[in-house]
Amino acid sequence: MGKKETIAHHEAGHAVIARVLDIPVSYATLDALDGAGAVVTTSSATDLAPDDLEAPEKYAIVALAGPQAQHHYRPMSLAAQNRACDGSWRVDRANATSLLAMLVLRQHGKPALLGSYVELDGPETEEFGRLFIRTTQKTADLVQENWPAIQRVAAALLSRPGLTEEDIDALIAAHDN
Repeated sequence: MGKKETIAHHEAGHAVIARVLDIPVSYATLDALDGAGAVVTTSSATDLAPDDLEAPEKYAIVALAGPQAQHHYRPMSLAAQNRACDGSWRVDRANATSLLAMLVLRQHGKPALLGSYVELDGPETEEFGRLFIRTTQKTADLVQENWPAIQRVAAALLSRPGLTEEDIDALIAAHDN
């Protein structure tokens, strides 16, 4: 269970769950051209229609799927998870948090754009908390249900420079013999 294998499972979690939720994936790689390291590029959540009340949660699930798959592959103590949240998982968790806060505001008829500053009032904060817990559980369930596909995509990421959406879809559709 080396670092590269762990990262491969993290990225495979993002890629597989994005495709399971019908979110386009341009490519997945462990070696991004810009030196950023591992990347899964999906269609952007910033392009969501302002009245879309389903897509923000889907994108939040995709953001959380990487850390969830990584934890599934290599279970961590709570302390290690907290360190990961301070480090490599911070962006994924921040993205999910922004998307779910935006969704809560939209459900209350308030305009909310991804990336804009969001302030929730008391009831909205409670609703956000429930939504975050529910979304985290949905993500864990999806990772569990799709674990064989995540393992196949992780193995492919370790053996090839990159995967296209077609590659990922084929690996999801493949069945273990």
